[in-house]
Amino acid sequence: MFGKDGNWKYFAYIIPFLLVFGCIQTTPPPPPVGEKIKIEFGGPQNVKIGGSSSFYLRVSNNLSKSLENLRASFYSPDTPVSIAEKVISLGDVESESSAEKNVSFSLGSNAINGLSYNIEGRVCFDYEQEGIRTLAFAKGLTSYNLTEQIEEGPLSISFEEIPTVLTLAPVMELRIKVRNEMNGDVTTKDVNSTPNSAIRGVEISLEKGDWMKNVVTKISWVEKNISNAIQSDSYLTWNFGKSESFLVMQMRDGEKEIIIDIYADLDEAYSELESSDVLLSELQVKLDYTYCIELPTYTFQAVSY
Repeated sequence: MFGKDGNWKYFAYIIPFLLVFGCIQTTPPPPPVGEKIKIEFGGPQNVKIGGSSSFYLRVSNNLSKSLENLRASFYSPDTPVSIAEKVISLGDVESESSAEKNVSFSLGSNAINGLSYNIEGRVCFDYEQEGIRTLAFAKGLTSYNLTEQIEEGPLSISFEEIPTVLTLAPVMELRIKVRNEMNGDVTTKDVNSTPNSAIRGVEISLEKGDWMKNVVTKISWVEKNISNAIQSDSYLTWNFGKSESFLVMQMRDGEKEIIIDIYADLDEAYSELESSDVLLSELQVKLDYTYCIELPTYTFQAVSY
């Protein structure tokens, strides 16, 4: 877990002529999806008409965190096929482990010899991702050794647009990006429903130093606007989990940019800052969502023997 009380935040500072990059220690980007969540789904090539058989599902988790509440649903567009368990639960699948199950099905006597029949489905799991980025505010420095930690998962959290050193200004525009990196869909719905592309919970927070005075903030994405953050002595926190404030992604390969505008009285801090001084803060983010992946179609042929 990153950050105090599980809070999370994204920031980017855009200064057209002062964008100077330095040294940032980052975690490597996540590998391609197929290497991280492997799905095997299939069964016998031939099934006897009027008989029964079974297909198997195996899900291997090569991510660094558990797939929580892994479940699957199955259906067939073909009337002669009857599946015994249309929804199954595979529990939590820890990192570097797998879960599998065989499911029985039958092929009715009305099936046609030599014709192909299909079984399709979807797997879903719950997932949380966290990220943290150190922010450095300075007057005379152009580089600073910062740290950045981002947990891997189906979504990516990007701090790429944040300069190494931010220049203090009365209004700061901060940008972060959330992107769907895998071949599935983000959703808040159950395994049987069409995904709605919404992230269930988004929590963003910024560590607020004593030098940030009279802070007013606004966060927005697409057509959504949230007027202000909840302020404590140490943090500014944006917490979204209600239906009216879901962070909505595009279906597959979607990317959403979150923009945070901070209005603060920084004159005193700027005037007292020496050229070698650095003011540090932390930007944290936490995402909570369900992720669904369509299963490859299992096809078999009906036989009369």
